[in-house]
Amino acid sequence: MAVKSACKGAVAMFDNSAAGRFTYTEPQFAERVGLSVALVRQLRREGRLSHVRINKRVLYTEEDVRALIASHQQAAKKKEGA
Repeated sequence: MAVKSACKGAVAMFDNSAAGRFTYTEPQFAERVGLSVALVRQLRREGRLSHVRINKRVLYTEEDVRALIASHQQAAKKKEGA
């Protein structure tokens, strides 16, 4: 019983609130954040975007969405303050 509830808790940690998804593919992530797939790939290759690679698939989580938005909000605040 305890194992079952622990598994449910672990699944809830990775569950996206947006659509009940665990992960996004690169095109899905790009659509979710309103960027082109090419820009998402560029950010990933530059190390500015966190991702998970499973075999050859590149996947993103809702946490990656929040991190990307937060990093750009911080950059915008620095520009306003300068």
